[in-house]
Amino acid sequence: TRAGEPRQVRARVLSADYFGTLGVPLADGRDFLRGEERPGAGHVAIVTAHLRHQIPGADAAVGGSITLNGRTYTIVGILPPYTDPFGAVDVYVPFQFDPALPRRFRLLTPVVRLNEETTFETVRAALRTITTGIDDPEAAGHTLDIETLRDRVSASSRSSASLLFAAAFGLFSIALLNFAMLVAARVSHRRQEFAVREALGAGRATLIRLATAEAVALGAIATVAALGLSRAVVPWLQRHYGLRLVQEVTVDARVLWFAALLTACAVLVAVAAAASSLAAAGVSGRRVVSSRLTAGRFFVVAQIALAMLLAASAIVLARGFFTLRQVDPGFRTTGLQTTRIALPAVTYATAELRARFWRSLVEALEHSGPGVGLTSELPLSGQDNPTSFSARLADGTTVPTRLRSVSAGYLRVMGVPGRAGRPLAETDRAGAPRVAVINESLAARLAPLGPPIGQRISFDVARTPLVFQVVGVCGDIRHERLSAEPAPEVYVPLDQTPLSTYSVVIETGLGATDVAHLVRATLDDIDRGLAFTTPVPMSDYILRGQSDSRFRTSLLISFAAAALIVASAGLHSLLTWLVAGARREWATRLALGASPARLRNAVLIQASKYGALGAAIGVVGFLPLGRLLEALAYGVSAADPWSVAACAAVMIGVSVLAAALPAARVALIDPAEVLAAGD
Repeated sequence: TRAGEPRQVRARVLSADYFGTLGVPLADGRDFLRGEERPGAGHVAIVTAHLRHQIPGADAAVGGSITLNGRTYTIVGILPPYTDPFGAVDVYVPFQFDPALPRRFRLLTPVVRLNEETTFETVRAALRTITTGIDDPEAAGHTLDIETLRDRVSASSRSSASLLFAAAFGLFSIALLNFAMLVAARVSHRRQEFAVREALGAGRATLIRLATAEAVALGAIATVAALGLSRAVVPWLQRHYGLRLVQEVTVDARVLWFAALLTACAVLVAVAAAASSLAAAGVSGRRVVSSRLTAGRFFVVAQIALAMLLAASAIVLARGFFTLRQVDPGFRTTGLQTTRIALPAVTYATAELRARFWRSLVEALEHSGPGVGLTSELPLSGQDNPTSFSARLADGTTVPTRLRSVSAGYLRVMGVPGRAGRPLAETDRAGAPRVAVINESLAARLAPLGPPIGQRISFDVARTPLVFQVVGVCGDIRHERLSAEPAPEVYVPLDQTPLSTYSVVIETGLGATDVAHLVRATLDDIDRGLAFTTPVPMSDYILRGQSDSRFRTSLLISFAAAALIVASAGLHSLLTWLVAGARREWATRLALGASPARLRNAVLIQASKYGALGAAIGVVGFLPLGRLLEALAYGVSAADPWSVAACAAVMIGVSVLAAALPAARVALIDPAEVLAAGD
C-alpha cells in the first residue's frame, strides 16, 4: 500500500549476506545485518530496481519506506537489474523466525560459496557427517545434500535445451552435407573452366582457392541471413511461449562466435568436397564423365537418416503432447476465474479475524451471483506447499499427504466429484468437531483399515496434533502438473484452519476485467486496503501445464519438417546432377532399345533405395534415442512399430517424389540429338 492502488508483490525472506554470497553488488545501500534477523529487531527491506520505479517520491531511495502487509519497512538497499536464481521477486526482507515456531516449519535453502581450499565433495562429506547420529527426533530419517547452483537453475530447462540443441545440430548437419554437395557439383560443373586455367599455368592450390572463395561467400551470406532471421524468430518465440527457456535467449556475442564456428566448419567440409570433386573431374587433361558420385550418394543417405531421426523423435513428442492434452485433471477447466488474496498479519492477527474475513468475502461475492470457492493451493498454478505433511493413520503408520484448507463450496465450484460420504459444510466451523474430506488416493491407503468414512487421521503441524475425522471421499485431481499422478490429499474446512492467503475461484462467465472490477468493489466494501492478483482463467493454467510439451513438440516438428525439405532437396540435386552428367549413357541405352519408362523407373528405384537405406540407418539410430525421449513424452512408448514404419514410409515416399523431375528428364532425352552432339 501507499503506492497508489493496493497491489500484491512477491517477496522472499533472506538471511544476512545473501547477495554477498551470490556476488551481486547492490546498486545502492547495503545488505542485511545479522542483528536484523532477531525477532523485533525492526523491519527493513531491499527492493528491486523494478519495484523502485513504482514507489512514489522520496520513498524510492535508500532510507525511504514502503508498507507491506500493514507494516512499514525501511528501505536499506536497492538491487540492480539482475535475474534471481530462485525466481523473480520484488522485495526482500530478513528472516525473523518466531522463537515458538517449530523447527519443522523453518524451511531454509542454504547457499554456500566455496573458497579455493574447499571442494564440492568436501562440503558434501561434511554435511553427511553433520546429519547422521543427531539426537533429535525431528531430524530422524532426514539427510542433507547439496547441488551446484548451476544445476539447480538449469534443471527445469536442461532436457528441453539438450533436445532442441541436438535437433538443431542434426538439421545443421543435413544442411552441411547439402552445402558440400552443392560446392562439389559447382566444381564439377566448372571443370572445363578449371582445365583451361590449369593449362594456362594455374596450380591445384589456385583452383581450390577459387572453389573456397565461392564457398566462403555462400557461407557468409547464409550466416548473415540466419542471424537476421533469428532476431525476428526469438522475439516471436518469447511472445508465443513465454517460457523461461525462451525468455533467457538472446542473440549475443556468444551466438555470433558459435555461428562463425559453424560457418567455418561448413566451409572446411565444402572445400574438402571441392578438392575431391576436382580430382574426380580430372582437370589435368583427363575428362571423366561418370554417372557415379559416390560421396554425393553417401551424403544423401546420411541426410535421409538424420531426417528420419528428427521425424521419428517429433512423432514421439507429438504423441506425448496429444496424450497429455487428453488427461483429465479431475476438475472443471472452463467457466472459472481465479485470483489470490493475502491478509496482512498486523490487521488479521488471530484465526477468528481471518475466518470472519474469508466468510464475508465469500458471502459478498456469492451475493453478486457467481459461485465462489477458496483454497490454500490452486491446482496447476505452482502455488503449492514445498513439502508434504505426514498423515498418521489409526494403526500408527504415516502417509505423506498434501493438506489443503478450503471453503465449504470449493470442491463443488471446481467440479471435483464426490465418491462417498458428504462434502464439507458451512456448519464445519471453529468449535465444531474437526472433519476432513480425503481424495481417492488416500482412501486407498485407508482401505486396509476399514471403510475410510469415520476413520481418524492426525497431523503433527502444531504442538498439539490436529486430528480430523474423515466425513467424505472425493475424486483425485492432478495438482502439481498434468503429467504427475495424483498424490494423497486431505481437504479441511477453512473455518477450522484459517490461513492468511487463499486463492479465490469464481464460477462465472465474465471475463478477467469484469471479475477484477467485481473483486475490487467487494474488497472496497470489506477492507479497502487489501490487494489481489490479476484474475486468471482456470483454463490458462491448463495451457501453462502443457506449455513445455507444446514448446518442445512444435519446435522439433519444425526442425523435422525443415530437415525433410532440405534432405529431399539434396536428393533432388544429386539425381539432377547424375542425370545431367550421364546424358550420353542414357541416350546410348535408349538407342539400344531401352524404353523411356524403364529408364525413368530406374531413377525412381535408385531414389527409393537411397530412401530405404537412409530410413534403415535412421531407425537403428532412433532405438537408443527413443528411450531418452520417453522421459519427455507423457504416456507413450517410443517402441511403436507403426509410428516408426509410417515415418520410414514417408522418408521413402519423399525420396521418390524428389526424384520425379530428374526421372522425367531422363525419359525426355533425344538419343539422336545427344549422340550427334557428342554430349
